[in-house]
Amino acid sequence: MTSQHERSPPPDAVPHAAPEVVDLRIGDIERNQQIEADISRFASESLAAHRTADALLATLNRLFLLIEDNELRASSRMLLSYTRDTPSFGVVGQLGAGGFSRIMSQARGDAGLASRDTQEPVALREKVTAFYNLTNSAYFRETMEQIYRSPTLKNRASAIVDIAYLETRQFAPARGARNEPSLPDQLALYTYDNENAHDASENVDLYEKVDHVAGQSVVTNPARAGGSLTRAQNEFREKTEYADNIWAVASDLRNEQRITAREIAFAKLNPRNRVDSGDGAVKGFQARQDDETFVMRGNGVFVWRVKEESGFFKDAQLQNKPTVAGPSGTTDRFMTAARLLKPGLIGELRLHQERAGEAPVEGMAREEREMKELVRWMAVGYLVDDNHHSMIEVNLGAANHGLPVQWGDALYLEAFEAPIETDDFTISSAEVVRTVAARPPVTSHYESFRYDFAGGSLAQVTPDGRVLDAARKR
Repeated sequence: MTSQHERSPPPDAVPHAAPEVVDLRIGDIERNQQIEADISRFASESLAAHRTADALLATLNRLFLLIEDNELRASSRMLLSYTRDTPSFGVVGQLGAGGFSRIMSQARGDAGLASRDTQEPVALREKVTAFYNLTNSAYFRETMEQIYRSPTLKNRASAIVDIAYLETRQFAPARGARNEPSLPDQLALYTYDNENAHDASENVDLYEKVDHVAGQSVVTNPARAGGSLTRAQNEFREKTEYADNIWAVASDLRNEQRITAREIAFAKLNPRNRVDSGDGAVKGFQARQDDETFVMRGNGVFVWRVKEESGFFKDAQLQNKPTVAGPSGTTDRFMTAARLLKPGLIGELRLHQERAGEAPVEGMAREEREMKELVRWMAVGYLVDDNHHSMIEVNLGAANHGLPVQWGDALYLEAFEAPIETDDFTISSAEVVRTVAARPPVTSHYESFRYDFAGGSLAQVTPDGRVLDAARKR
């Protein structure tokens, strides 16, 4: 390792503690950090979360094929949306690792894949990173705009897209429109609106804010019913000074099951990880060993700092809940995208199970609730396991879509209102509690992460691995 990577971690790094977990009732904040680490690791490995991610990706695939009417064009545009214009070594705190075709093959349930597949299983992180990139792409928005504007496409896509929910979206000025007024308005898919009829906390007064506008005092409170904590999330957090300079060595991540072999292989393509990095002209193509391979990370716990003077932090302290990065806008986006794809997603998950004595309207309400709970469970496995968010932060993002916030014991004891049974999997709150309590506690050595990645993710790196500072760039 070079001397530029020898700095000690900052004092406010938050490693998970590891006491023995005997039940999931709420304790102090340190104990609850451990409970959340254990629950989220189980979620990241659970069949329910994996099938939910697969179903979301399969539904997206069906949608793009329907609109394009050309498999090659749809697949090419999906791949471009997944990798962005240039493959990134740190996307949403994860790696835009290769293997997209394998992720999609598994999502589609391609015949024979399991029998011939000898690779390491696809991690939930890889699947949900693909889902995040696709649903936050211009391709997804433009596809939804096409459907929005066309009665014919609305009819054709109605088995995949919730047309009524899509029609609640509005067009708005595109980003940069003030500087470039010629840009057309775009369909605003992610509004962070709150549809919940209940306040976001029993300590709602902590969130009250008084602004002075045109000489008048204006009182606002995003925690009140109808307000939105995810829309106001940046009132509760700030970027850390080392947000774009986080890294760890591949072997440490591998030992804690936080990286796959595919992601390590992708990281080794980074010119910084060449054996002859810094030695002038390229002499060979050998990569570093895993214990010397730099892997950029952007876990929320390092990127964001929750403001201690904020109402959200004070509320969480009063209720012994860990905080990481504030109410989860990412979860809010997941829920919005899932609801846009509701007919296709419910079909892929096979939630259309008739229940004895259940009226049709009750069945539809149950299917939608189960869909939302499964997407929230997937978000716990993705965002909490990698410490992008805490569980209450994920729940606050999902609460905007009508699910309960669960500040109390229910946060850990009631992941699902009732058992969910499909042809592919079953999941229940009782199973979560029973399984997590019986497993060994998860250990997370975040103290091994470093905070001095030269130049950050946007640095100019030469083919031989040298990092050019701003003064030397041409």
